Amino acid sequence: MVFDDITIVLWIISVYFSFSIYCNIRGKHYKFISKDVSLNTTLFFFLGYKAFFEVNDAWVMVLVTLCIIVGIMYFYRNSFVDYSKMKKDFLGLALSIALVFVIKSFIIDNSYIPSSSMRPAIAANTITVINKFGQVEIPVIHRKLIGRQKINRNDIIIFRQSLLNEVLIKRVIGLPGDVLIYDNKKNVYINGQKINLQKLNPKYLYIDEDSKEKLALTEYLTSNGYNILVNESQSWLLSDYYINSDCQLFKTYLQCKIPANKYFVMGDNRDNSFDSRYFGFVSKDQIVGKKLAINIHLPF
Repeated sequence: MVFDDITIVLWIISVYFSFSIYCNIRGKHYKFISKDVSLNTTLFFFLGYKAFFEVNDAWVMVLVTLCIIVGIMYFYRNSFVDYSKMKKDFLGLALSIALVFVIKSFIIDNSYIPSSSMRPAIAANTITVINKFGQVEIPVIHRKLIGRQKINRNDIIIFRQSLLNEVLIKRVIGLPGDVLIYDNKKNVYINGQKINLQKLNPKYLYIDEDSKEKLALTEYLTSNGYNILVNESQSWLLSDYYINSDCQLFKTYLQCKIPANKYFVMGDNRDNSFDSRYFGFVSKDQIVGKKLAINIHLPF
């Protein structure tokens, strides 16, 4: 979202000028448009951005205040020096912003996971790293230019959900052309074949939003199984599910014929996930990237 990208720029400005002030105090000089400060700022951005805060009004106000403070300190420190050095600093700042947006737009990005919809694979309050190779989009407005990243069944993807105006993370269950069935006993069928489930012991207990004991199962969409959670005591009304010309609701199951360039996704925590059963398919243009096998769990 644009709101998110504003915080990125504010964060870079505040960190960059802070590094610049520090280097000025230490008497360091730069050979090429403050290269050292630019690289340090880019590194610190990826280490610190959103590590302890979600993007909200309070966080933006903190960044605005920090920018004003470090800006005043910067101009005070440089009020009696050659303005050519200040020009280098501003070129270095532009380099820092460009580096961050190039890396975030074309290579890797991060996403904060606030909920438990992907437990047990991904816990709540986790930052996950996104692989964006093959995906090219314009920063700020997030307009997709190239989307050549191959999406496979069983991939965990990050995508923009227009209904909620949020970035979500789910597992790809159905591919374009599949006929998918999800029944009232929480079984999945793809092209007439039931997906194999195996029970695990003991039951999985976690304390998050609903603090309920869940039955842990291993699901095999491919040869590589993964664990999912279901609440045996909780039954969902099929009438809550998404219905359109490609999805039909029958007495005991939902059946969907997945169109071209669209995917059916679900969270691993099946009874605590807002996914394709409720908002429909995810189009290729909505996909930000695939999850890398890196998670950073925040202890709050």
